[in-house]
Amino acid sequence: MPRLFRQLLAVVCAAAWPWRGPNPKDDDSPLEVSEEFLEVGRPLLIQDLAPHSTRCFPLAVEAQLTLRVLASVVGLAGFPALRAGWTPVRPGLEDGSETGLETLHQVVENKHRETRFFFCVRTFSLQGCDALLTVLTEESTLVQLRPNYPSVWQLGFGAGAGGPASLAFSVEPDFLEDTRITVLPVSGEVDVAVYANASVGNCSGRLLKASSLSGPDIVDVPPGHGQLCVLATGRGIVSVVAGPPFPGPFVIPAIPTAGLLTGCEQSRLWVNNGTDITVTAVADDASEITLGATLAKEALENRWKGVVPPGGSGAALVISGAEVAAAERSLGLAKKEAAVSLVTCRKDLRSEATRYWLTAVTETGVISLQDGVVAHASVGEDVWRDFRLLVGTKGEVTLSASSAGKVSLVADTARREHFLGYRWAAKHNGGNSRAVIRLTTDPQQVSQEVHLLECRLPCFVYLAATATAAAGDAAAGLEVLATGTFGEARFVRLAEGREVEQSLPPKGVQVFEYSLKRNDTAVVISVSRASGGAVFQVSAQPDFPESPLTTRRAEAVVLLEPSANAFQVAVHAAEPVLYVRVENPEEKVSSRFSVCARAEGHAKWLHNGVAADGAVKAWRYDRYRFFVTAAEASELLEMIVEVSPHRGSVVVYASCEPNQYPWAQRHDWSKEMSGQESLVFNSSSPKFRPGWIYVAITSPDLAAYSLRVTWGSGPVQLKDGFPEKGHVPESAVRWFSLPAAEEQPLAVRVEAVAGVVGICVQEYRPSTRLKRLFRWLGKGWRHAESGWQQELGCGFWAVANASADRLAAVDLPSKGKDSATALALLGLGQGAANVFGVTALGGEVVTLLEEQTILVDSLGPSCCMKPPNLRRLYRHFTRVPSGSLQLLVTPLGGNIGGAKLAARARGQAEWFQVAQAQDGLLQLQIPLDELVGPDLRSLHAGFWLEARLEVQRPLSFSLSLLHDFATREATPVTTRLVANVPVSGSLSEAAEARYAVQANPEEVQICLRPCFGQVQMLLSYDGLKSKVQDQIAAGNCTPLAAVSDSSASVVVRKLSPRASFEIELATRVREEHIQLPDPPVLNFSHYMRPCGNFAKKNCEFSVTFSFDTASIGLSSSGWGSEPEIRYQVLAMEPAEDLHPDLPCGLLAAKQQDRVLASANVKVGKYSWRHRLEGTLEFERDFGNTTLVVNVLATLVFPSGQLLGAASYRAVELVPDQLGSPPQVPYIAGGIALLVVICLMTRSRKAGTGQARQVSLQEPIEMQATYDLHEDGVTGLLQQEHGGYVPPSV
Repeated sequence: MPRLFRQLLAVVCAAAWPWRGPNPKDDDSPLEVSEEFLEVGRPLLIQDLAPHSTRCFPLAVEAQLTLRVLASVVGLAGFPALRAGWTPVRPGLEDGSETGLETLHQVVENKHRETRFFFCVRTFSLQGCDALLTVLTEESTLVQLRPNYPSVWQLGFGAGAGGPASLAFSVEPDFLEDTRITVLPVSGEVDVAVYANASVGNCSGRLLKASSLSGPDIVDVPPGHGQLCVLATGRGIVSVVAGPPFPGPFVIPAIPTAGLLTGCEQSRLWVNNGTDITVTAVADDASEITLGATLAKEALENRWKGVVPPGGSGAALVISGAEVAAAERSLGLAKKEAAVSLVTCRKDLRSEATRYWLTAVTETGVISLQDGVVAHASVGEDVWRDFRLLVGTKGEVTLSASSAGKVSLVADTARREHFLGYRWAAKHNGGNSRAVIRLTTDPQQVSQEVHLLECRLPCFVYLAATATAAAGDAAAGLEVLATGTFGEARFVRLAEGREVEQSLPPKGVQVFEYSLKRNDTAVVISVSRASGGAVFQVSAQPDFPESPLTTRRAEAVVLLEPSANAFQVAVHAAEPVLYVRVENPEEKVSSRFSVCARAEGHAKWLHNGVAADGAVKAWRYDRYRFFVTAAEASELLEMIVEVSPHRGSVVVYASCEPNQYPWAQRHDWSKEMSGQESLVFNSSSPKFRPGWIYVAITSPDLAAYSLRVTWGSGPVQLKDGFPEKGHVPESAVRWFSLPAAEEQPLAVRVEAVAGVVGICVQEYRPSTRLKRLFRWLGKGWRHAESGWQQELGCGFWAVANASADRLAAVDLPSKGKDSATALALLGLGQGAANVFGVTALGGEVVTLLEEQTILVDSLGPSCCMKPPNLRRLYRHFTRVPSGSLQLLVTPLGGNIGGAKLAARARGQAEWFQVAQAQDGLLQLQIPLDELVGPDLRSLHAGFWLEARLEVQRPLSFSLSLLHDFATREATPVTTRLVANVPVSGSLSEAAEARYAVQANPEEVQICLRPCFGQVQMLLSYDGLKSKVQDQIAAGNCTPLAAVSDSSASVVVRKLSPRASFEIELATRVREEHIQLPDPPVLNFSHYMRPCGNFAKKNCEFSVTFSFDTASIGLSSSGWGSEPEIRYQVLAMEPAEDLHPDLPCGLLAAKQQDRVLASANVKVGKYSWRHRLEGTLEFERDFGNTTLVVNVLATLVFPSGQLLGAASYRAVELVPDQLGSPPQVPYIAGGIALLVVICLMTRSRKAGTGQARQVSLQEPIEMQATYDLHEDGVTGLLQQEHGGYVPPSV
């Protein structure tokens, strides 16, 4: 960082209250009474007010009984305090707030018929004070503006509380230059009307402009309009300034000033000797701007230049009061004869103007926050910046602070001398780059995340924020944002690219407004749920009419093109605003979410571990950025850019500054992602540089995704219902913040994709002194037990093993308002990459990624789900609304009896199909043309499918979504394979199918089993050449290559017009539903030509084979009804598209009508026979033609539903050579393969917390265990936390 910048941003803050000098006794402090009378409505400039001195000004009044006066004093330098009375009186500390302005609204009795009323101004600032004082009376409420000097007033809130409901401001026009009028609501909302040719004393005339403001309004009036008048009406604090653009308006310390920027704009600032002022400038559309300062009289040696603050945006500079005073002396200028001139310029010149903000503040000033406007500041080491926000009506307030360093934020209803004295502090203060405090005036909305704001409205909320600077930097950039929801008709303002966190009660609604910054760029609006439900719409009108002006309901992202009706209507309106309405559809559960709106291409700031939602059109770019300090990069630092596409595939480019626009031709790192993947790079790369790192995402088609960047050891925030993938090295720990679910239980699912992962859930509750004493006494016993569970302080724990118990489930009851939980994942695998997938569910909805068409999950127990049934809703994006979709639920443990599965397209009120489990299986076959109907079928972009599963008892299961495309042009969707779950595939119209694999290469094989036709498998790894292998032989499995990256992509291509197959990610030897004899061979018994007497009429010859019986495997026990094994001997001609050695090949041959002869072999239920015979009867003579014979064994329920299948060892048959049993087997070695995999679970304790851990090896009856909890057994309740402990599955 340049030395000059370190010097500029050096901020020195003395202890306690450095803005106060020694406080002399009031009797000894100077008090001066001016002989100059105040004129009502005309501002009086007060200069050179010494520290602690008081100057009083009389106002001539009539000898009336009651006097109502209003006064405003604005500090141009230093901070004034204001008091009024019948006699001169010194203001006290309570009469000033260090915010740069004070207002007074006072009604007094004139008992002694006084004719003078005094207004006294005092300052406690060591730099002294220069201020502007304006006084109004009940008879005259017209303010005569002084050119380019601001006038600040408080409106509304009733008599005696602040001021009148409206004020008029008179503007003397300049007949040679334009007049710029700027009206800025410092807080609240104001209606503004500007009149030309206004009559004296009456704010009326020809209306030039009228608007309702929650932000600034800037009006440029050309010469020739006569007297101008501004009428401001509303509630809040409003600042009005008017004058010619040159030399520009005065900037008030601690109060933001707004302006319009196309090229360069000027403004002015008074700086006293001995005081340093930090000035920041930032544009609404994030344009690059420059900031400089000079004395009004041009002198080359008296210039100051701003720079971009580290981790911030815009520009910042520090103006030294001592340097200004020295320059004035060297130029022979009297004090205040020449103010400092500020020049703000825009680097990228555009035709349309952008709004920009200037903020000037001393080390101790309190910056006034405007609702929905980002305040920029810089802080040095151990320096806290003070802010305040006026809260006028009941509602909710969200306060947030962001920085490239670690941020701390505190708040209270009064300003405190030390940050430890503040009542509220942000969660994880000093640990993240973003801190949030949420307040509400409604006691019903108070929770562990939302604090109760108890004050008499209107009142101020004071904030103090700080941030750590990077090594070698004197200061860090800081952004503070305040948003509120005040009243039912309140619109919450969205700042460009900034997250706004909100909460809604059940069935609650909130409307946000977003000002369009550009008319030629698409808008990306996203809503990210933290807990509960949230759906939203975007409209050009605040009443959200059911018309093209309002979008369809969405749950994640809306990408609004400039050609959209809503965009066009909004951009051509007087105020280009889009409205966003967010609804909580839940009836009993509150929702918490964050909203963000930005122009496509705006580089959104990503914070460490916090997810963001985005979308991008085909071959366009969406941009993001994150900041890595030099101190963080001093050691080896790994940066992970995780992208989870909800639909489509993406390409990710990343680069370090100065390259702010990485793309295909110019970038430092890149990766193509067809599913949930990560771009990983580290600080040892020669391309890496500390500072801003920019990320650009593009796609060959419309894509929607979630994006997260992580580096270092900071915790990752899990989104409710969204899966996250990652890896953790051996003995390392990754921390996650769980979604807030105070009113409902929380379910955590961790899948070990590779290696072994330990799951630890910590629970924090407010503890009493007695509890802390017992905890201290028990430390010795607890730590005497070795193990990571005790070291991490786990309340609940479990282990997920990719080679055994792949899925671990932890179900937590409702936490309550005063508790919090954290999740730690520990790498337990030795010498392997421990890859995992984790999902946290605070509600019922699970959003599946587009590649996630196979899912292993677990439901239960009933304590932690909504009664009376255990249920879950799955949502999956289906890109092509044609063909058919099969939903299959396969139990892996527990009893599926009574379970129901329903499906519909999102937005449909009724369920399209509902199925109930029969004989252990649950499936739906959905024709998509009928499901979506003509309305959704016309949407080539696809639709969201919703599937709801309800079970009566705890159940572990797999859910498969198998899409059979009906169009050749359909782009195949990548499916992520789940270990040991075979997936069926069919290629008729499509040419290929794509799969993603992530597992430990040392333990994994990819098994491709052709069922019909010919297929080819293509394995590819990042950075390695692809491996092509024809998969035609039975049981052909390919081990994954031993590469550092445990992920691979698989493409299955058809080599024949039609093909069907099974593909499986195998990590262990499979347990079969059908146990075949050893060896599973067929023996030739006898041959008859012609057929026997009992044969059918047209039989030419018959062949009889014998074989040993099979048995039902252990993995098929525990069903509600008992299945049976059925045998069928099949004969067919050998062909390249048939695979008689595999069970799926035999089933496919039957479906394709390629079987020449078949024989069903019946076995009695309690038969003692262990050897069976089947006779094949052929209707024609095949001569020397070779035939293939095999036995298909199927496990079938009494209803006829197929549970599993196996095949014996196929043999070849030549009819003319019959006379002895066949000698040559068709395939050397037998294999029993399954069509549907149904593995059961066994009970296993997961430790003291007894979290549920799913095993795929042994069956178990789980109902009794859950009954123990539901009946309130004491043994389960008296555990470490004194609450519910989930039992094992």
